[in-house]
Amino acid sequence: MFFLCPETTYNRETVYNIDQAEIEDFEKLAVREHRISKPEGDQPGSSSDVIIPKKKSYWQTIKPWSGIYSQDNIIKLVLAPFVTLLNIGALYTILTSGLLVAWYVAVSFVIAGIFSPPPYLFTAAQVGYLSAGPFIGGLLASIFMAFINDPIIRFCTLRNSGV
Repeated sequence: MFFLCPETTYNRETVYNIDQAEIEDFEKLAVREHRISKPEGDQPGSSSDVIIPKKKSYWQTIKPWSGIYSQDNIIKLVLAPFVTLLNIGALYTILTSGLLVAWYVAVSFVIAGIFSPPPYLFTAAQVGYLSAGPFIGGLLASIFMAFINDPIIRFCTLRNSGV
């Protein structure tokens, strides 16, 4: 992970944060982009006040510390995932997906506990093969539902007056 997954965070200028801006100034952004893409002269710095950073080398990207990427308070950053749980939709998604994974792990342990000792004496590979059937069934069901899901949704929407 250390050598093959470098830090890719980039601090962009605030003029490009058009999704979070209260006052959208697209004209200023268009002028700025025009000056960057079509320089007026050959002199460096004469056509634009924007400095495009040089690409970092491999060794620079895997440094353990490369600067500050957020000006937010550290307490706010630590508490943000827990505040997200106040959203009932996020809480439901986290709980259901967590329970699904926990159920899968629990079933794996129970299957290993049942079929490893006598009278079955299954090896680790044989216990693993017990999950092949549900895997293939789930794969086929997913493919089947990929083809049938849209027509069902269209039918239900028509029956519900377009909702």
